[in-house]
Amino acid sequence: MKMGPGLIIGVIIILIGLSILFKDFPFFRIIFGVLIILWGISILTGGFGHRWNYWKHTDNNVVFGQWNFDSKDDTKEYNVAFGKGTYDFRNITLPPEGKELSLHTAFGASEVLINKSTPVKISANSAFGEVRMPNGNSAAFGSLNYTNDAYRLDSACLSLKIDLAFGSVKVIEY
Repeated sequence: MKMGPGLIIGVIIILIGLSILFKDFPFFRIIFGVLIILWGISILTGGFGHRWNYWKHTDNNVVFGQWNFDSKDDTKEYNVAFGKGTYDFRNITLPPEGKELSLHTAFGASEVLINKSTPVKISANSAFGEVRMPNGNSAAFGSLNYTNDAYRLDSACLSLKIDLAFGSVKVIEY
């Protein structure tokens, strides 16, 4: 699942459905609101035709669940929607050119575990949520940048791009 038009449209449709639900409680409005919410969830998860696949995870995606991700493969993008993800990058091996990863969280929570001795550069964007860095800085709206003490401008580093909407991301340094 990529952060793109499908995610944005799905979130908007879910919010419209919730607003219809909580305005009044007539029978037809409730049914209509629930159908719109299900339609939004269907867009976010790629459709209901996969018979419960949206409850599961893949190597780099989790929807409606919880999963621990590690850095053992060449995945460059990770996604969490309506769930919780823990990203363990403490034992990551950096190639000479460095490594860039994108982490997306929508309506969920994520923890990012990094090693103090690994050079790390983080660029985070948040909307309606909280991104918290190891130094205590946080952002609810807008952007936030962070580099750890091991980071040097002229060396390879782990570069993380974090996008958050309606949730929380906490970066923990060990």
